[in-house]
Amino acid sequence: MTTPDSGRRGIDPSRTTTLITELPRQELDLSGYAGDFADDFDMAEVQADYVSLINSRLPHGVTLHANGQVYATVEMADRAREINWRDLLNGLDVEPIFERHEVKR
Repeated sequence: MTTPDSGRRGIDPSRTTTLITELPRQELDLSGYAGDFADDFDMAEVQADYVSLINSRLPHGVTLHANGQVYATVEMADRAREINWRDLLNGLDVEPIFERHEVKR
């Protein structure tokens, strides 16, 4: 299955991308990290920033969408398939994301 790229991450929207993988939703859900304090944060914004942070660590031509689907240009497909998602996600510091999106009461 191929789809025109959304133009995210500076990829030419006329280029064709292909679905590489789909990360399980729980891999992108930080509500467990927030625990009992999840109501203290704008979790929708936390989620959006988390996806943006992940995308900033991906090679040009590889894009993670908020629904967990990972697309890559045809040229980057093999490299995208080699990404160790567990290592990538475990290496991210999400604390600054939570700090930016704390709900002021």
